[in-house]
Amino acid sequence: MKKVMLCFALLFSFTCSFAMAADRPSYPFNDKIASGLSRHHIIPWEELVKFGTDNFTSDADRTDLINAIIGTRTVNLGSFKNNVPQLVAGLHTPQNPEAVEVWQSLLAWTQGNLVVGTNTRPDDPGSKFDQVAYNCLKVVNHDAAYTVIFANWEKPAATPAKKKEYFLTMAAHDIADAAGQPCWKP
Repeated sequence: MKKVMLCFALLFSFTCSFAMAADRPSYPFNDKIASGLSRHHIIPWEELVKFGTDNFTSDADRTDLINAIIGTRTVNLGSFKNNVPQLVAGLHTPQNPEAVEVWQSLLAWTQGNLVVGTNTRPDDPGSKFDQVAYNCLKVVNHDAAYTVIFANWEKPAATPAKKKEYFLTMAAHDIADAAGQPCWKP
């Protein structure tokens, strides 16, 4: 009986850990937005996490991306504060669970992929490219050389090498504030 209970406990623990890994990572930046507003991902956060995990695999690539994401921002790196090399080392096998969590939160919440707008959106695309957020980005950021990277990301011809460039560009940009702009209205 004890073995059966132990098996159930281990299975439950594994199932819960797996389910938690599928949740959106926590927001690692120390900024606030007004009540009634949300940060909208142009490229779905799940896509950024998967792409970043699959394509930024060397220590040098990971370090470059993390440093671009951090920039001059105040970021919660957990126990890796001021120690990016230790964070990157924690992504090696066997992986440090905290390092993986921090890495995924940085990928998911890359500032240049976020647009601040209304909470209430009947047209929220969920886990798809957010065309409305992209249009709002173009309303508040007139740098076409930057904003076009999102359209280029979606093109079938976008190679992983080009997407890595786009990701690094997004990482170096700040969140776009389109709160109150008419672009959010359907």
